[in-house]
Amino acid sequence: GLLLRPGVLLGEAHSTAPLMRGVFMLRQVLCGELAAPPTDIVNSRLDEVGELATQPARAQIEALTGEQPCSTCHSRINPLAFALEDFDALGRHRALERVFVDGEVVAEHPLDTAVELELDGAAVSVDSGAALAHAIANSEVGHACFAERVFEHTRIRRPTSAADHCLNRRVTRAMLDDGASLLDAFVVNVANDALFTRRLED
Repeated sequence: GLLLRPGVLLGEAHSTAPLMRGVFMLRQVLCGELAAPPTDIVNSRLDEVGELATQPARAQIEALTGEQPCSTCHSRINPLAFALEDFDALGRHRALERVFVDGEVVAEHPLDTAVELELDGAAVSVDSGAALAHAIANSEVGHACFAERVFEHTRIRRPTSAADHCLNRRVTRAMLDDGASLLDAFVVNVANDALFTRRLED
């Protein structure tokens, strides 16, 4: 249920900011590497697609990012973004997308949240934010990234050594195979740290 909380889904004013959601999911929830897009390419694509302000967000994003070089990264970002579109800018479930211009509703569109994405090297089809959260919760990559995030928050650093990665793999397998909880993952990370045996350097 963590992925569908308002703090994760909050957008900007009347916009759900779907691309920001997709980037957040890819980087923070699936631990995917993603470079920032070159500004000149973004600007040139905006000029090419023309006026799209009243179109559904999905149609706008597909027009902006459907061609190379944008599609290389957006083939990973967009499915995560589109699946979450059944939640509005405040994280509330919705059935319609309302398009606002200057604070006024200028169009309403039915939602299209059906997507196919890759998890654990296989294609997975989902049709809603809830289905996406369920698919990630049942994936190895989702558990592995979760274990890494717990490590970072308990150790206040990124995993760097072979021992760090070994610990994260053990936590991942424990959550996947044995149903270990967040509390279990936290305890394992703290209990295996030398936090209480260190002495300050002179």
